[in-house]
Amino acid sequence: MRGVSSSRGPRTASSTRSVSPSPSPRPNPNPNPNPKQVQLQFPWTHLELRAIAEAHAHAAAATLGAEAWRGPPLPTALPPGQRLRVAYIGALSDEPQLNAMAPIFRAASTTAAYTFYALTPPPPDEPHYYRHVLGSIPAGALRHMHTATPLQLAVAIRADGGGAHVLLDGSWLKECSPQPGAPPLTRLNCALHATPAPIRFSVLAAPVTNGLPGYTLADAVAVRVPQGAACFTERLVLLPHGSYPFSHATWATPLTSADEAEHSRAAEGLSRHSPIAASFVQRWKLNPIGWAAWSNMLRRVPRASLWLLQHSSDGEASLLSALLRGEAAALGLRTGSHVPRDAGRLVVMRRRPLEEHVRRTGLADLVLDTTPYSAHTTAADAFWLKGPPWLAMSGERFDSRLSSSVLHHAALGPLRTASMRAFEDAAVRLLGCRHNR
Repeated sequence: MRGVSSSRGPRTASSTRSVSPSPSPRPNPNPNPNPKQVQLQFPWTHLELRAIAEAHAHAAAATLGAEAWRGPPLPTALPPGQRLRVAYIGALSDEPQLNAMAPIFRAASTTAAYTFYALTPPPPDEPHYYRHVLGSIPAGALRHMHTATPLQLAVAIRADGGGAHVLLDGSWLKECSPQPGAPPLTRLNCALHATPAPIRFSVLAAPVTNGLPGYTLADAVAVRVPQGAACFTERLVLLPHGSYPFSHATWATPLTSADEAEHSRAAEGLSRHSPIAASFVQRWKLNPIGWAAWSNMLRRVPRASLWLLQHSSDGEASLLSALLRGEAAALGLRTGSHVPRDAGRLVVMRRRPLEEHVRRTGLADLVLDTTPYSAHTTAADAFWLKGPPWLAMSGERFDSRLSSSVLHHAALGPLRTASMRAFEDAAVRLLGCRHNR
Protein backbone atom coordinates (compact mmCIF):
# COMPACT_ATOMS: atom_id res chain seq x y z
CA MET A 1 0.00 0.00 0.00
CA ARG A 2 1.17 3.56 -0.53
CA GLY A 3 0.51 6.89 1.07
CA VAL A 4 -0.67 9.92 -0.87
CA SER A 5 -1.01 13.45 0.40
CA SER A 6 -2.42 16.56 -1.20
CA SER A 7 -0.05 18.86 -3.04
CA ARG A 8 -2.29 21.78 -2.25
CA GLY A 9 -2.21 23.84 0.89
CA PRO A 10 -4.92 23.66 3.53
CA ARG A 11 -8.20 25.20 2.55
CA THR A 12 -10.57 26.86 4.96
CA ALA A 13 -14.17 27.86 4.70
CA SER A 14 -13.13 31.44 3.96
CA SER A 15 -11.02 30.34 0.94
CA THR A 16 -13.82 28.38 -0.71
CA ARG A 17 -16.72 29.94 -2.51
CA SER A 18 -20.09 29.66 -0.82
CA VAL A 19 -22.29 27.29 -2.77
CA SER A 20 -25.88 26.33 -2.12
CA PRO A 21 -27.52 23.25 -3.61
CA SER A 22 -29.49 24.06 -6.75
CA PRO A 23 -33.16 24.56 -6.02
CA SER A 24 -35.35 21.66 -7.03
CA PRO A 25 -38.88 21.97 -8.37
CA ARG A 26 -39.84 18.93 -6.31
CA PRO A 27 -39.42 18.30 -2.58
CA ASN A 28 -36.67 16.13 -1.15
CA PRO A 29 -37.97 12.54 -0.84
CA ASN A 30 -35.80 11.98 2.24
CA PRO A 31 -37.51 13.13 5.46
CA ASN A 32 -35.61 14.46 8.47
CA PRO A 33 -31.97 14.06 7.37
CA ASN A 34 -29.20 14.86 9.84
CA PRO A 35 -26.61 17.56 8.97
CA LYS A 36 -24.04 15.08 7.64
CA GLN A 37 -26.68 13.48 5.42
CA VAL A 38 -27.62 16.89 4.04
CA GLN A 39 -23.98 17.56 3.15
CA LEU A 40 -23.57 14.25 1.33
CA GLN A 41 -26.94 14.34 -0.45
CA PHE A 42 -26.11 17.32 -2.59
CA PRO A 43 -23.40 17.91 -5.21
CA TRP A 44 -20.86 19.83 -3.15
CA THR A 45 -17.38 19.48 -4.56
CA HIS A 46 -14.83 17.50 -2.56
CA LEU A 47 -12.95 20.70 -1.75
CA GLU A 48 -16.11 22.30 -0.42
CA LEU A 49 -16.75 19.28 1.81
CA ARG A 50 -13.19 19.57 3.06
CA ALA A 51 -13.70 23.26 3.82
CA ILE A 52 -16.85 22.44 5.82
CA ALA A 53 -14.97 19.82 7.86
CA GLU A 54 -12.02 22.14 8.49
CA ALA A 55 -14.36 24.89 9.65
CA HIS A 56 -15.91 22.47 12.17
CA ALA A 57 -12.45 21.35 13.31
CA HIS A 58 -11.22 24.91 13.80
CA ALA A 59 -14.35 25.86 15.73
CA ALA A 60 -14.04 22.77 17.93
CA ALA A 61 -10.37 23.47 18.67
CA ALA A 62 -11.18 27.07 19.59
CA THR A 63 -14.01 26.01 21.89
CA LEU A 64 -12.16 23.15 23.56
CA GLY A 65 -8.82 24.92 23.96
CA ALA A 66 -6.40 23.04 21.76
CA GLU A 67 -3.34 22.87 24.01
CA ALA A 68 -5.13 21.94 27.23
CA TRP A 69 -7.33 19.44 25.42
CA ARG A 70 -4.61 17.54 23.56
CA GLY A 71 -2.33 17.00 26.53
CA PRO A 72 1.33 15.98 26.29
CA PRO A 73 2.65 14.28 23.12
CA LEU A 74 2.67 10.50 22.97
CA PRO A 75 5.67 8.40 21.94
CA THR A 76 5.47 6.95 18.43
CA ALA A 77 8.19 4.27 18.66
CA LEU A 78 7.12 0.75 19.69
CA PRO A 79 9.54 -0.77 22.25
CA PRO A 80 11.06 -4.12 21.21
CA GLY A 81 8.88 -7.08 22.15
CA GLN A 82 5.78 -4.99 22.83
CA ARG A 83 2.52 -5.77 20.98
CA LEU A 84 0.87 -3.03 18.98
CA ARG A 85 -2.09 -1.61 20.92
CA VAL A 86 -5.03 -0.66 18.70
CA ALA A 87 -8.16 1.24 19.75
CA TYR A 88 -11.29 1.05 17.57
CA ILE A 89 -14.18 3.46 18.06
CA GLY A 90 -17.51 2.76 16.42
CA ALA A 91 -21.20 2.03 16.88
CA LEU A 92 -22.54 -1.31 18.07
CA SER A 93 -25.65 -0.58 16.02
CA ASP A 94 -23.79 -0.55 12.69
CA GLU A 95 -24.39 -4.13 11.52
CA PRO A 96 -22.76 -3.87 8.03
CA GLN A 97 -19.62 -2.27 9.38
CA LEU A 98 -19.23 -4.72 12.25
CA ASN A 99 -19.72 -7.66 9.87
CA ALA A 100 -16.83 -6.23 7.83
CA MET A 101 -14.59 -5.46 10.81
CA ALA A 102 -15.01 -8.75 12.70
CA PRO A 103 -12.67 -10.79 10.43
CA ILE A 104 -10.08 -8.00 10.67
CA PHE A 105 -10.21 -8.06 14.47
CA ARG A 106 -9.88 -11.85 14.46
CA ALA A 107 -6.99 -11.94 11.96
CA ALA A 108 -5.02 -9.17 13.66
CA SER A 109 -5.52 -10.34 17.24
CA THR A 110 -2.41 -12.54 17.06
CA THR A 111 -0.11 -9.56 16.45
CA ALA A 112 -1.98 -6.66 18.05
CA ALA A 113 -4.04 -5.99 21.17
CA TYR A 114 -7.43 -4.56 20.15
CA THR A 115 -9.83 -2.62 22.36
CA PHE A 116 -13.30 -1.73 21.07
CA TYR A 117 -14.74 1.55 22.41
CA ALA A 118 -18.47 1.42 21.70
CA LEU A 119 -20.17 4.75 21.03
CA THR A 120 -23.71 3.32 21.22
CA PRO A 121 -25.46 0.94 23.64
CA PRO A 122 -25.39 -2.80 22.90
CA PRO A 123 -28.25 -3.92 20.67
CA PRO A 124 -31.17 -5.72 22.36
CA ASP A 125 -31.37 -9.51 22.26
CA GLU A 126 -27.73 -9.90 21.12
CA PRO A 127 -28.28 -10.42 17.36
CA HIS A 128 -25.99 -12.64 15.32
CA TYR A 129 -23.69 -9.86 14.08
CA TYR A 130 -23.16 -8.66 17.67
CA ARG A 131 -22.18 -12.14 18.84
CA HIS A 132 -19.96 -12.36 15.75
CA VAL A 133 -17.96 -9.26 16.68
CA LEU A 134 -17.79 -10.26 20.36
CA GLY A 135 -16.22 -13.53 19.28
CA SER A 136 -13.61 -11.71 17.21
CA ILE A 137 -12.10 -9.61 20.01
CA PRO A 138 -10.43 -10.79 23.23
CA ALA A 139 -12.56 -11.20 26.35
CA GLY A 140 -12.82 -7.94 28.22
CA ALA A 141 -11.77 -5.83 25.22
CA LEU A 142 -15.18 -4.17 24.77
CA ARG A 143 -15.63 -0.80 26.51
CA HIS A 144 -19.13 0.69 26.67
CA MET A 145 -18.59 4.44 26.32
CA HIS A 146 -22.02 5.67 25.16
CA THR A 147 -22.61 7.47 28.49
CA ALA A 148 -19.10 9.00 28.62
CA THR A 149 -18.04 12.50 27.66
CA PRO A 150 -15.58 13.08 24.80
CA LEU A 151 -12.84 13.86 27.33
CA GLN A 152 -13.53 10.64 29.26
CA LEU A 153 -13.31 8.66 26.03
CA ALA A 154 -10.01 10.30 25.11
CA VAL A 155 -8.56 9.64 28.56
CA ALA A 156 -9.63 5.98 28.41
CA ILE A 157 -7.95 5.46 25.03
CA ARG A 158 -4.75 7.10 26.29
CA ALA A 159 -4.69 5.12 29.54
CA ASP A 160 -5.98 1.58 28.83
CA GLY A 161 -3.09 -0.86 28.82
CA GLY A 162 -0.57 1.94 28.66
CA GLY A 163 -2.33 3.80 25.84
CA ALA A 164 -3.18 2.97 22.23
CA HIS A 165 -0.53 3.26 19.53
CA VAL A 166 -3.09 3.37 16.70
CA LEU A 167 -6.69 4.58 16.68
CA LEU A 168 -9.10 3.17 14.08
CA ASP A 169 -11.93 5.66 13.68
CA GLY A 170 -15.09 3.87 12.61
CA SER A 171 -17.48 6.64 13.65
CA TRP A 172 -19.84 7.76 10.92
CA LEU A 173 -20.40 11.35 12.07
CA LYS A 174 -16.90 12.67 11.55
CA GLU A 175 -17.33 16.29 12.50
CA CYS A 176 -17.17 17.56 16.06
CA SER A 177 -20.26 19.73 15.71
CA PRO A 178 -23.05 20.66 18.13
CA GLN A 179 -26.10 18.42 18.37
CA PRO A 180 -29.56 20.03 18.26
CA GLY A 181 -30.83 20.61 21.78
CA ALA A 182 -27.61 19.43 23.45
CA PRO A 183 -24.63 21.29 24.95
CA PRO A 184 -21.90 22.14 22.42
CA LEU A 185 -19.31 19.54 21.45
CA THR A 186 -20.90 16.56 23.18
CA ARG A 187 -20.49 14.09 20.32
CA LEU A 188 -18.09 11.38 21.32
CA ASN A 189 -16.06 11.78 18.14
CA CYS A 190 -14.95 15.16 19.59
CA ALA A 191 -12.47 12.99 21.52
CA LEU A 192 -10.40 12.86 18.33
CA HIS A 193 -9.41 16.47 18.97
CA ALA A 194 -7.55 15.26 22.05
CA THR A 195 -5.21 13.21 19.85
CA PRO A 196 -5.81 10.13 22.03
CA ALA A 197 -3.35 8.08 19.93
CA PRO A 198 -0.33 9.16 17.87
CA ILE A 199 -1.70 7.58 14.67
CA ARG A 200 -5.34 7.78 13.51
CA PHE A 201 -6.87 5.87 10.61
CA SER A 202 -10.36 6.55 9.30
CA VAL A 203 -11.83 3.17 8.33
CA LEU A 204 -15.08 1.93 6.80
CA ALA A 205 -17.14 4.96 7.75
CA ALA A 206 -18.31 8.16 6.07
CA PRO A 207 -15.91 8.69 3.13
CA VAL A 208 -15.12 12.28 3.99
CA THR A 209 -12.45 14.07 5.94
CA ASN A 210 -12.98 15.25 9.51
CA GLY A 211 -10.57 18.14 9.10
CA LEU A 212 -7.83 16.64 11.28
CA PRO A 213 -4.43 15.09 10.50
CA GLY A 214 -4.26 11.33 10.14
CA TYR A 215 -4.75 8.65 7.49
CA THR A 216 -7.69 7.45 5.41
CA LEU A 217 -7.92 4.04 3.76
CA ALA A 218 -8.83 4.26 0.08
CA ASP A 219 -8.01 2.72 -3.30
CA ALA A 220 -7.20 4.00 -6.77
CA VAL A 221 -10.72 3.40 -8.10
CA ALA A 222 -12.51 5.16 -5.24
CA VAL A 223 -10.12 8.13 -5.29
CA ARG A 224 -8.51 9.63 -8.35
CA VAL A 225 -4.90 10.40 -7.57
CA PRO A 226 -3.54 12.99 -7.21
CA GLN A 227 -6.55 15.30 -7.51
CA GLY A 228 -8.70 13.25 -5.15
CA ALA A 229 -6.20 13.61 -2.31
CA ALA A 230 -7.02 17.32 -2.12
CA CYS A 231 -10.37 16.60 -0.45
CA PHE A 232 -8.73 15.15 2.68
CA THR A 233 -6.68 16.68 5.46
CA GLU A 234 -5.54 13.10 6.11
CA ARG A 235 -2.98 11.27 3.98
CA LEU A 236 -4.50 8.59 1.75
CA VAL A 237 -3.30 5.01 2.12
CA LEU A 238 -4.18 3.26 -1.14
CA LEU A 239 -4.88 -0.46 -0.83
CA PRO A 240 -4.28 -2.56 -3.96
CA HIS A 241 -7.36 -4.78 -3.71
CA GLY A 242 -10.00 -2.36 -2.50
CA SER A 243 -10.42 -0.38 0.69
CA TYR A 244 -13.66 -1.95 1.94
CA PRO A 245 -13.48 -5.56 3.18
CA PHE A 246 -16.50 -7.86 3.11
CA SER A 247 -17.21 -11.06 4.98
CA HIS A 248 -20.40 -12.30 3.34
CA ALA A 249 -18.99 -15.81 3.07
CA THR A 250 -19.15 -16.09 6.87
CA TRP A 251 -22.84 -15.23 7.23
CA ALA A 252 -24.64 -15.01 3.84
CA THR A 253 -24.98 -18.69 2.94
CA PRO A 254 -25.77 -19.76 -0.66
CA LEU A 255 -29.37 -19.88 -1.77
CA THR A 256 -31.20 -23.20 -1.88
CA SER A 257 -34.26 -24.05 -3.96
CA ALA A 258 -36.38 -23.66 -0.82
CA ASP A 259 -34.93 -20.17 -0.26
CA GLU A 260 -35.76 -19.17 -3.81
CA ALA A 261 -39.33 -20.38 -3.37
CA GLU A 262 -39.71 -18.45 -0.11
CA HIS A 263 -38.22 -15.24 -1.48
CA SER A 264 -40.50 -14.83 -4.46
CA ARG A 265 -41.83 -11.73 -6.10
CA ALA A 266 -45.34 -12.54 -4.95
CA ALA A 267 -44.17 -12.67 -1.32
CA GLU A 268 -42.69 -9.17 -1.69
CA GLY A 269 -45.73 -7.63 -3.40
CA LEU A 270 -44.00 -7.42 -6.78
CA SER A 271 -45.47 -8.15 -10.18
CA ARG A 272 -44.31 -11.48 -11.60
CA HIS A 273 -44.11 -10.18 -15.16
CA SER A 274 -43.09 -6.51 -14.91
CA PRO A 275 -39.49 -5.29 -14.99
CA ILE A 276 -38.37 -4.31 -11.48
CA ALA A 277 -35.85 -1.56 -10.74
CA ALA A 278 -34.74 -1.58 -7.10
CA SER A 279 -32.94 0.69 -4.70
CA PHE A 280 -31.55 -1.08 -1.64
CA VAL A 281 -29.78 1.95 -0.17
CA GLN A 282 -31.00 3.94 2.80
CA ARG A 283 -33.44 6.48 1.48
CA TRP A 284 -31.62 9.48 2.93
CA LYS A 285 -29.14 9.08 0.05
CA LEU A 286 -31.90 9.84 -2.45
CA ASN A 287 -32.16 13.49 -3.46
CA PRO A 288 -34.30 15.39 -5.99
CA ILE A 289 -31.66 14.97 -8.70
CA GLY A 290 -31.72 11.18 -8.52
CA TRP A 291 -35.47 11.04 -7.96
CA ALA A 292 -36.06 12.99 -11.18
CA ALA A 293 -34.06 10.42 -13.18
CA TRP A 294 -35.91 7.53 -11.56
CA SER A 295 -39.27 9.21 -12.23
CA ASN A 296 -38.42 9.75 -15.88
CA MET A 297 -37.37 6.10 -16.12
CA LEU A 298 -40.79 5.01 -14.87
CA ARG A 299 -42.51 7.29 -17.37
CA ARG A 300 -40.45 5.84 -20.22
CA VAL A 301 -40.95 2.20 -19.18
CA PRO A 302 -44.70 2.10 -18.46
CA ARG A 303 -44.76 -1.46 -17.10
CA ALA A 304 -41.76 -1.05 -14.78
CA SER A 305 -42.00 -0.88 -11.00
CA LEU A 306 -39.68 0.78 -8.49
CA TRP A 307 -38.85 -1.19 -5.34
CA LEU A 308 -37.68 0.97 -2.42
CA LEU A 309 -36.29 0.05 0.98
CA GLN A 310 -38.56 0.96 3.87
CA HIS A 311 -37.60 4.18 5.63
CA SER A 312 -37.78 4.45 9.41
CA SER A 313 -40.23 7.35 9.05
CA ASP A 314 -42.70 5.27 7.03
CA GLY A 315 -43.98 3.33 10.03
CA GLU A 316 -45.49 -0.11 10.06
CA ALA A 317 -48.93 1.06 8.97
CA SER A 318 -48.26 3.11 5.81
CA LEU A 319 -44.87 1.71 4.71
CA LEU A 320 -44.51 4.70 2.40
CA SER A 321 -44.04 8.28 3.53
CA ALA A 322 -46.73 10.79 2.68
CA LEU A 323 -44.13 12.74 0.72
CA LEU A 324 -43.31 9.83 -1.58
CA ARG A 325 -46.99 9.01 -1.96
CA GLY A 326 -47.48 12.56 -3.18
CA GLU A 327 -44.56 12.16 -5.57
CA ALA A 328 -46.07 8.95 -6.91
CA ALA A 329 -49.44 10.61 -7.38
CA ALA A 330 -47.78 13.41 -9.33
CA LEU A 331 -46.35 10.76 -11.64
CA GLY A 332 -49.69 9.02 -11.97
CA LEU A 333 -48.30 5.88 -10.31
CA ARG A 334 -50.28 3.40 -8.26
CA THR A 335 -48.48 2.66 -5.00
CA GLY A 336 -48.34 -0.78 -3.47
CA SER A 337 -47.20 -2.27 -0.18
CA HIS A 338 -46.01 -5.62 1.00
CA VAL A 339 -49.45 -7.13 0.30
CA PRO A 340 -49.26 -9.21 -2.91
CA ARG A 341 -52.75 -8.42 -4.14
CA ASP A 342 -52.00 -4.67 -3.83
CA ALA A 343 -48.88 -4.63 -5.98
CA GLY A 344 -48.25 -1.24 -7.55
CA ARG A 345 -45.55 0.55 -9.49
CA LEU A 346 -43.96 1.99 -6.36
CA VAL A 347 -43.45 -0.82 -3.87
CA VAL A 348 -41.80 -0.66 -0.45
CA MET A 349 -39.78 -3.57 0.90
CA ARG A 350 -40.12 -4.15 4.62
CA ARG A 351 -36.96 -4.05 6.69
CA ARG A 352 -35.75 -7.52 7.57
CA PRO A 353 -32.70 -9.08 9.22
CA LEU A 354 -29.69 -8.57 6.97
CA GLU A 355 -29.30 -12.19 5.87
CA GLU A 356 -32.97 -12.37 4.86
CA HIS A 357 -32.65 -9.06 3.03
CA VAL A 358 -29.62 -10.21 1.02
CA ARG A 359 -31.51 -13.32 -0.10
CA ARG A 360 -34.26 -11.28 -1.77
CA THR A 361 -32.08 -8.86 -3.75
CA GLY A 362 -32.03 -11.17 -6.77
CA LEU A 363 -35.75 -10.56 -7.34
CA ALA A 364 -34.97 -7.26 -9.06
CA ASP A 365 -34.01 -6.90 -12.73
CA LEU A 366 -31.84 -3.84 -12.15
CA VAL A 367 -30.40 -2.05 -9.10
CA LEU A 368 -30.20 1.74 -9.20
CA ASP A 369 -27.44 3.49 -7.29
CA THR A 370 -27.71 6.97 -5.80
CA THR A 371 -25.59 10.05 -6.43
CA PRO A 372 -23.54 11.85 -5.27
CA TYR A 373 -23.37 9.45 -2.27
CA SER A 374 -23.24 5.95 -3.72
CA ALA A 375 -23.55 2.56 -2.06
CA HIS A 376 -20.71 0.40 -0.75
CA THR A 377 -21.92 -2.29 1.66
CA THR A 378 -25.24 -2.41 -0.18
CA ALA A 379 -23.45 -3.02 -3.47
CA ALA A 380 -21.78 -6.12 -2.05
CA ASP A 381 -25.10 -7.30 -0.60
CA ALA A 382 -26.79 -7.00 -3.98
CA PHE A 383 -24.33 -9.00 -6.08
CA TRP A 384 -23.38 -11.64 -3.50
CA LEU A 385 -26.30 -14.01 -4.17
CA LYS A 386 -27.26 -14.02 -7.85
CA GLY A 387 -27.55 -10.27 -7.90
CA PRO A 388 -28.94 -8.27 -10.84
CA PRO A 389 -26.93 -5.65 -12.81
CA TRP A 390 -25.90 -2.57 -10.85
CA LEU A 391 -26.16 0.86 -12.48
CA ALA A 392 -24.17 3.77 -11.03
CA MET A 393 -23.10 7.28 -11.94
CA SER A 394 -19.47 7.84 -11.00
CA GLY A 395 -18.59 11.35 -9.91
CA GLU A 396 -15.44 13.06 -8.71
CA ARG A 397 -15.99 12.66 -4.98
CA PHE A 398 -14.80 9.67 -2.94
CA ASP A 399 -18.36 8.88 -1.87
CA SER A 400 -19.51 9.05 -5.50
CA ARG A 401 -17.17 6.22 -6.50
CA LEU A 402 -17.68 3.71 -3.68
CA SER A 403 -19.91 1.24 -5.51
CA SER A 404 -17.62 1.43 -8.55
CA SER A 405 -14.71 0.47 -6.32
CA VAL A 406 -16.55 -2.39 -4.62
CA LEU A 407 -17.68 -4.03 -7.84
CA HIS A 408 -14.40 -3.36 -9.67
CA HIS A 409 -12.38 -5.18 -7.03
CA ALA A 410 -14.85 -8.06 -7.09
CA ALA A 411 -14.23 -8.37 -10.86
CA LEU A 412 -17.85 -7.32 -11.46
CA GLY A 413 -17.27 -3.99 -13.15
CA PRO A 414 -20.34 -1.82 -12.61
CA LEU A 415 -22.27 -0.15 -15.36
CA ARG A 416 -21.08 3.42 -14.90
CA THR A 417 -22.38 6.58 -16.52
CA ALA A 418 -21.03 10.12 -16.52
CA SER A 419 -24.31 12.06 -16.36
CA MET A 420 -27.81 11.66 -15.00
CA ARG A 421 -29.28 11.69 -18.52
CA ALA A 422 -26.96 8.85 -19.51
CA PHE A 423 -27.94 7.08 -16.28
CA GLU A 424 -31.64 7.42 -17.12
CA ASP A 425 -31.14 6.22 -20.71
CA ALA A 426 -29.09 3.22 -19.54
CA ALA A 427 -31.76 2.27 -16.98
CA VAL A 428 -34.45 2.35 -19.66
CA ARG A 429 -32.39 0.14 -22.00
CA LEU A 430 -31.42 -2.34 -19.28
CA LEU A 431 -34.98 -2.75 -18.00
CA GLY A 432 -36.12 -3.38 -21.56
CA CYS A 433 -33.41 -5.99 -22.12
CA ARG A 434 -34.09 -7.77 -18.83
CA HIS A 435 -37.82 -7.80 -19.49
CA ASN A 436 -37.47 -9.19 -23.03
CA ARG A 437 -34.84 -11.87 -22.31
